Amino acid sequence: MTTPLLALMVIASLATPVYGGAFNSRQGEVGAFTRAGLCNHLESLYVELEPGIGCLRESPVVERNTCYTSTNLLAEYVLRNICGYRDLADRVRAFLEKYKPGFYDYYQVLLGERVVFPFNATRHEVVGLVQVGGGEVVIKRVVVASDTIVDYYEYANLVALKAVGHAERGELSEAREELSRLEALFDGRGFADKAFKARREELGESLYEAYKLALAVIAHRVAGEEDGAEKYASILQRIKPPATYYTPDLAGSGDLNVETACLAAIALYGQVKIPVAKRVGPPLMLVLAALFLVVALTAVSTTLWRGKKSAPRGRKTRLGSLLIVNRVEWNTATLLPARLPRA
Repeated sequence: MTTPLLALMVIASLATPVYGGAFNSRQGEVGAFTRAGLCNHLESLYVELEPGIGCLRESPVVERNTCYTSTNLLAEYVLRNICGYRDLADRVRAFLEKYKPGFYDYYQVLLGERVVFPFNATRHEVVGLVQVGGGEVVIKRVVVASDTIVDYYEYANLVALKAVGHAERGELSEAREELSRLEALFDGRGFADKAFKARREELGESLYEAYKLALAVIAHRVAGEEDGAEKYASILQRIKPPATYYTPDLAGSGDLNVETACLAAIALYGQVKIPVAKRVGPPLMLVLAALFLVVALTAVSTTLWRGKKSAPRGRKTRLGSLLIVNRVEWNTATLLPARLPRA
């Protein structure tokens, strides 16, 4: 028989999340891409590496013992700003500060940090092995290689990230050009890009990647293209159950990894700031020319008004660097009107 004290302890344990070191093999209940479902799922993937420091394992099954710094950057943002799990977000931030990768597979552009184009190839490297309970957690980070990705336009994720990068700079014209390239990869159900075709050839089945839909939503929203954002968001929300991959009939396949869950949360529930276009209105040189003309006309009108009282009629002469012709005196060094002589 349960005593009242024990009952209170049980209730308290259910109400307060305990971030222990043991592996949690369950997947959070995610019936759809809802805010609550995604947040619950992400919380279930957390593992404590040491007191106050932990990370989200990439997925419940496929990569249940691997933490990537790149996707934990996204997770820290989502946990703090979308889920409201500040304590958990602080622990993930401590993890990121400890391993300080500096590069997050270009995802930093989603959080307002500029990246350099063109894209370079990347690879993962192991930066830590941590014993947790009866298992081992592998810490991996992304490293930039020297090879340039010349065919980035064949990969939906890179096209979407490039569109975001241009939009963040206020280059909305360039961002929309990338969105046109993104649309060309869309086949009505998902992005049939180079990765999709290689996977279909290898596995013999068509599996789309859900995170690319989320990136498309984000890219369109940042560029101010709400119709496109709604189109891709509608498809994303119809995938059931939510998963990393999905079939042409929108059936989720496999488990749901951190990358997909975080990008879906940002796309569907994040605050997207639309930048002001950098090139709006006339070109800079035209603006400067117009400004110069206004200044010149103002000076001329001022000197003519003063000249009515003081300028000698019909006088033409040179005074140093000042050229006086037709009652208007010009400084030949700067081509700006100078004062007229007294009449």
